[in-house]
Amino acid sequence: IYLLLSNLAFNFSENVSFERNGYAHFRYGYSLNSWLTPEALLQYQIDVPLRIEQRILAGAGPRFKLVKSTKQKLYTGHLVLYEVDKELNNPIEHRDFRLSSYLVYELKVEKKYRWTTTMYYQPRLDNFEDFRLSAQTQFQLQFLKNLQFIITASANYDAFPVQDATIPNLTYRLTNGLLVTF
Repeated sequence: IYLLLSNLAFNFSENVSFERNGYAHFRYGYSLNSWLTPEALLQYQIDVPLRIEQRILAGAGPRFKLVKSTKQKLYTGHLVLYEVDKELNNPIEHRDFRLSSYLVYELKVEKKYRWTTTMYYQPRLDNFEDFRLSAQTQFQLQFLKNLQFIITASANYDAFPVQDATIPNLTYRLTNGLLVTF
């Protein structure tokens, strides 16, 4: 199983950068049987508004299928990540190991509607007080054979964001768009 995700956002005018963030995420999994898939990932991330110059993640671990029916799916995964995190406009760099535990629930009603929710818990392995929580929920509505409307809501909590008093612990985002399949 191969998965490649990318999300980039740039918003600027002349010499002012209002928004510059995004990530590229690659994940590989190999199904050993009907319920176990070892997986590995690589991710590169930038987020200027949150003062992250770059965050590089590499990790691996098992993914377990808990429920799979024609309408519902439930998965959990538990990976060990190595993270290199460089803060923007200061020399601080973090190199940490983190646990990345996640839970994915999907509900599909025929081929018209799909609702997916994913939740992550990512504590540092040497300091569980330094953790990140994130949740994303997405609703897809198919209105043509190869065209779907998507609305996504996400929230992220970082117990120890970068060393800048203006950066909040909690951030959230609401997006919508069109998905074209080939």
